[in-house]
Amino acid sequence: MATTGMILDNKYEILTEIGRGGMSIVYLARDRRLNKQWAVKEVRKQSDGRKNQIVVQSLLAEAEMMKQLDHPLIPRIVDIIENDTTIYIVMDYMEGISLDRYLRENGPLPQEAVVHIGIQLCDALGYLHSRRPPIIYRDMKPANVMLKDPDKMDVQLFDFGIAREYKEGRTGDTILLGTPGFAAPEQCRRGKQTDARTDIFSLGVTLYNLVTGHGPTEDLKLYPIRHWNSRLSDGLEQIILKCTREEPDDRYNSCEELMYDLRRYKSLEAAYRKGLKRRLGMFLVPASLALVCLAGGFGFRALFNSKSVQNFETALLLGDRETDASRRQDYYLEAIGYDVSDIRGYEGLIDLYKQDSSFSTDERSVLQGQIQQNLKAIEERSLEDYVRLTYDIGTLYWFYYDYGNTSDNQTTRMVSALPWFTTVQEVCAANGYAFDKLEMTDLFCRIGSFYSEYATNIREAADMGTYLSFWNTLEEFQDYLRNNNEQELMEWESYKVIVYALENLMPKFKSDGVTRDQIETMIAAVRADTAALPATTDVTVSIRDYIGERLAENGGVARTFAANYGV
Repeated sequence: MATTGMILDNKYEILTEIGRGGMSIVYLARDRRLNKQWAVKEVRKQSDGRKNQIVVQSLLAEAEMMKQLDHPLIPRIVDIIENDTTIYIVMDYMEGISLDRYLRENGPLPQEAVVHIGIQLCDALGYLHSRRPPIIYRDMKPANVMLKDPDKMDVQLFDFGIAREYKEGRTGDTILLGTPGFAAPEQCRRGKQTDARTDIFSLGVTLYNLVTGHGPTEDLKLYPIRHWNSRLSDGLEQIILKCTREEPDDRYNSCEELMYDLRRYKSLEAAYRKGLKRRLGMFLVPASLALVCLAGGFGFRALFNSKSVQNFETALLLGDRETDASRRQDYYLEAIGYDVSDIRGYEGLIDLYKQDSSFSTDERSVLQGQIQQNLKAIEERSLEDYVRLTYDIGTLYWFYYDYGNTSDNQTTRMVSALPWFTTVQEVCAANGYAFDKLEMTDLFCRIGSFYSEYATNIREAADMGTYLSFWNTLEEFQDYLRNNNEQELMEWESYKVIVYALENLMPKFKSDGVTRDQIETMIAAVRADTAALPATTDVTVSIRDYIGERLAENGGVARTFAANYGV
């Protein structure tokens, strides 16, 4: 057990204990070199005890998974220290109060606050589920959510001890873990594998707990939230009921779908009440409709299909002509509703989200909510359309994703786009399909993979040799840009990737054997290429100015070059 003043790995000074669980203790520590505070989780190894072995294995799995993650609601792992008796994991220190404690001290939260928290947690879980392979959290509950700012109700997720990667084709989980009452039914059944809908169930119970102050009853029954407070929203009640259905197929399919409904829970309330008034009349419809269907046979189906096509084309046309962004999005969503397998509705959304050169997290939620549940239908209809759409989504992330509030989220963009480009590669290879953007896709994958693995390779001292390979990729990337015409913003953003690498990785390039002449040749080529590029928008002008500043005689690239190769 660590003690106050103890120094770990000649670097981290233990300041005080800040938390304790069944087999782990969390300390506040100070980095003596950086003068920065970190949280350190300590787990003692034991020679026997199945439960301890599970915790230790889970802790190591947690650390390995979290090293790959980059999301503002998920703490970063910065170091792992292990000896014969103990494992220490050094991570971001989160200040705040757990939601379960806040609930005990303050009572149920206002439903607006609960919805706001739910949207944030949907974004974090959706990010985990979008990893390749997906990561299933499996222990969502108020005790595992940190309330950072009670005024803004901003939260952060922590404790990944029983998270796991989803294994395609596996019929069951190896170990059954979770918190009773919050755990989905399938977590308690042998032979059942947890998936994204498992987390949606637990999130639903979490929202239920926060808005009512009550958890499941002793027999794990959840009364509708308005049983506890009749003033709560019908719409929110319907959302939570759908989240917590016993069968996974009856729940939301994705966190993006859930987030979409949470954002409009008030309109769902109105729709729900309208539906109640109409329900009595609807009982009389099925009998007469059945007679019509029997009489009409296939002619009725043909008429229905024809009407759906007409409605799809009309909604698509209205979306293309609409100037208001919100109404335009609604038209494209309406078109998708009429035909989920036609990519033109999705492409309309993509073009809309590119217009202001910023693909926001809200827009991501809408697009992902549509794409995730309909990809299979698109692929079955047309392999060519499926590949094209997947590539276009990848470029939307790579060049436009406006994630977080940082001034430069270039790495996050590339890593977020990587799964989509990888899918293009895999599908084309498996089907022998000669996609016209396959060369560019391959370059995107190689660059994205480098940055995805970059931090891990440095921490594990496994980065030697990777920079020469990446340099060769950059040369190919520049050659491709010189010989192929792409959209203006895409070309400027691509050269920005090269300039960023020149400025920040030059010492690594040198250590891997990249010569002075190679560096000078690339700098000169980038200057010449970008001098010939048009810049007709505020965004591309800004990138042009950035590149010009970095490549100037006293710019960052020049200073880095002088420091490594001499004047």
